[in-house]
Amino acid sequence: MSVTRHHAEWLSLLEVSGPFLSMPVLLKVFPQGLDTHDPEISRALRFAYEEWDDNQTGKHPNPVTHGQFIRFVLSDVLKVPERKQFERAKQFRRP
Repeated sequence: MSVTRHHAEWLSLLEVSGPFLSMPVLLKVFPQGLDTHDPEISRALRFAYEEWDDNQTGKHPNPVTHGQFIRFVLSDVLKVPERKQFERAKQFRRP
């Protein structure tokens, strides 16, 4: 897959607004392209996003669904260790 096509596919997963995530920016910052992805993870991410988006745009967004989506992205997609997720979350807790 070409670098441009890979970037276009990646951008299609995001709601892009502003100049920060655009094809010219991606080509400048990642001229070699992004890391390849697992097609199963991509399918799961699309499904999870659709479920999250449906929930969040509904009349009564469920914070549990939001939290599950965030944990899925951090753990399964980005492979952030759970310990790191917890450490980072503590920074944002109210005293």
